[in-house]
Amino acid sequence: MATKRQKFISEETDGQELEYGVEVSFDAENLFVDNSNLEEFEGDSQQEFNEYVSNNVGSSASPGFSFGRSGNATAGSWLLRTGGVPSNKTGIPVAILNAKIVLLIVSNENVSSFDITVYEHEGDSIGLTPLVTRSVIASRTDFFVLDVSASIGKQLAVQITHGSAKNLGVDLQLKGEVGV
Repeated sequence: MATKRQKFISEETDGQELEYGVEVSFDAENLFVDNSNLEEFEGDSQQEFNEYVSNNVGSSASPGFSFGRSGNATAGSWLLRTGGVPSNKTGIPVAILNAKIVLLIVSNENVSSFDITVYEHEGDSIGLTPLVTRSVIASRTDFFVLDVSASIGKQLAVQITHGSAKNLGVDLQLKGEVGV
């Protein structure tokens, strides 16, 4: 069944952090899609349409994959998802088909060196599987272009696996196919 509505909590708008998260819903009424090239679609099934949209429009699961840790985070610290839940206990579920992590963005208060590892799991630290590790070297911010598969139905978690950082934030951008 195709996804008809997506919701996420926005914690910033145009680079400005909001005091309270704002729920944003995407559905046919408020999602703008440039379909000026849609006349090229010649298929007749929902699957063919989903593939066409994925290849020509794309489907991003972000924002919504944001993790953070206030104060000093040292090796072994799990980053938290919105609400303060450690991401290894309850991560952020992947709800798109053929999901790929395409971008990892890291920021922290101090110039620091540390490693960040992204995991997928089933919840409650069950089946923690490392997907990718990246090193930030003597920097406050860094980003990494990736092509890493993530499984639908699994939860994503983030851990600082080496070094330390202060007030650490990690954002993931995922892309995949429309529908679940």
